[in-house]
Parts: sequence; C-alpha cells; structure tokens
Amino acid sequence: MMRYLQVVWFNRTVKDFILDATNVRLREASLGYTLPKKWLGNGIINDINFSIVGRNLFFFYNAAKHMDPESGYNSTTIGNAFELNSMPATRTYGFNLNVTF
Repeated sequence: MMRYLQVVWFNRTVKDFILDATNVRLREASLGYTLPKKWLGNGIINDINFSIVGRNLFFFYNAAKHMDPESGYNSTTIGNAFELNSMPATRTYGFNLNVTF
C-alpha cells in the first residue's frame, strides 16, 4: 500500500503543482527628451536631457497566472525552481535629469 501511495499520490501531487514559466513582459521602458541647443543660448549650460523610466511594468503574457516566474525560494541552483512566500517583483518609476556644463 505504501508503494502505491508513493507512486500514485505523491507523483500526481507534484505534477499538479508544476507551472509553465513562459512569460513576455515589459521589463523596462524609458522616454526621454533633450532640449534644443537654441533654447539654452550661449550660457553656462551646454545640454539638458530628462527622461522618465519604468521597470517591471506589466506582463504581455504570463502562463503562471498568479505568480512571477522569476521569483524564487532562494538563489541556489535548486531554489530557483521553487516558489514559496516570495514577494512580487517591485514595479518602480523614476526620472533622470542630466545637465552638461
């Protein structure tokens, strides 16, 4: 009976929790603008560039509906294959301002 339990029950349970990690996501997007030199005149500033940046914005497709396939239990070789109480990937927004003198 125990052998039957190992082969039928435990193997089936493991297969039920294997998820497809196929995903397509927008990892990073940046939109920037450089001010025209004629707007700056002949002053001390040579160039001004600013941009907005977003990271981990959204999934176009995620086969594992309710989890991030890149999250893992830990960073070891085997730990990457498991998902256990991991936090979702952080979505961040920011901006850059570059001024050249």
